[in-house]
Amino acid sequence: MAMSDVQTVCQVLSNAGLFGFEGAAPESARAMVAAALPHTAGQHSYQKEMLGLAFSVLSSARAAADARSQSAGQQAATAEGPIAEATAALASAKAASQQARSSVEETAAALEVQKMKVQQATVDEAEAKKEKEQLVTARDEVAQQLAAIDGPLAVLAAIEAGELTEAPVDNILEILTAAGAEPTLMAAVPAVLALPASQRGQFDDITIAELNKALATYATKLAGHLVEAQMLAGDIISEALGCEALREVEEEREAAAAAALSHAVETVDVRWSEEQAAEQALEERHADRSNYLVLQVLAQDSILTVDAAAAAVERLSNPTAQEVLQVADVEMTPVDEAAPESKVAMVEPAMGDVMVHLGA
Repeated sequence: MAMSDVQTVCQVLSNAGLFGFEGAAPESARAMVAAALPHTAGQHSYQKEMLGLAFSVLSSARAAADARSQSAGQQAATAEGPIAEATAALASAKAASQQARSSVEETAAALEVQKMKVQQATVDEAEAKKEKEQLVTARDEVAQQLAAIDGPLAVLAAIEAGELTEAPVDNILEILTAAGAEPTLMAAVPAVLALPASQRGQFDDITIAELNKALATYATKLAGHLVEAQMLAGDIISEALGCEALREVEEEREAAAAAALSHAVETVDVRWSEEQAAEQALEERHADRSNYLVLQVLAQDSILTVDAAAAAVERLSNPTAQEVLQVADVEMTPVDEAAPESKVAMVEPAMGDVMVHLGA
């Protein structure tokens, strides 16, 4: 009998890791079988029974290891589905993260453009307001000039009617100067206005008529200027109001663009967290599959180990003649030819104990 085969089988029987499955032979039973192995060379029924028990124990261990291998292989194959799902989820998360970063760039650029629009609208509003002030001032000045003529015209009418003898000469001359009247008329006016109506001659009447004409012409001119100034002032007032409204709208758009940028930045953080979580999930799914594959490899190693031990049992079941002669088994050696029952008495108790431990 090859002692190396006995050692191989004994090592397997003493390996608790191979017998952790439900219904496995207990350690005490496996120890008794292992203890009997060195004495199993021969054709005695006890020897054959012990080798059969060893083979049975190993077969159950192999079946359990094979079941573990198949289960781990199935779980590893099943894990491919979650891995594919996690891979797709990670790709989607990466795309969403990239889109969020692109959105930040776009909204930041849009905010800069909007800031420039606000600046331009502010400049346009300031210019419109400045122009409005100038045109309103010009309109008011024309209106004041036109109003200033009403008094002298009324005075002249009263003088001509003999109702008034004194005229505001300085005021009239100032208006004539503004109207660009003839120097000769301006030179004659003070003397004519100083004469009572009864003392005026034909020249004086002509001078008064020319004076009325000059003032009336100037008043008509100022009235035209006033209409034009009112139109210009009205237009610029409307334009200034429009510029103010546009500036307010652009500022509102700037605030909205700033809020959009803030939201985009927050979204980047959220998408980055989702991407990290997706990567972690994918790593976990790969780890699950790797664990199942490791369990499958370990189970396959156990099968190889048990198969080697079973092959050793097979060899022990067919010992050579020399191996039979080398066995030192006093129970198996006839002591008294007249008392063969002594041999049975020494073997059967041990055999019974093993069967009980193995659940036979």
